[in-house]
Amino acid sequence: MYNYIYILLILVIINSLNCSDIVVNIDIEYDRLLE
Repeated sequence: MYNYIYILLILVIINSLNCSDIVVNIDIEYDRLLE
C-alpha cells in the first residue's frame, strides 16, 4: 500500500519539474507493477 503512495509522490514531484521523459519512464514502470 505504501508503495503506491511513494509512486504518487514521485509523480507529483516530477510533474512539478516538468520532466516529461522521466514521467513516461515512470508510467511504464507503474504499468509493470500493476500487472
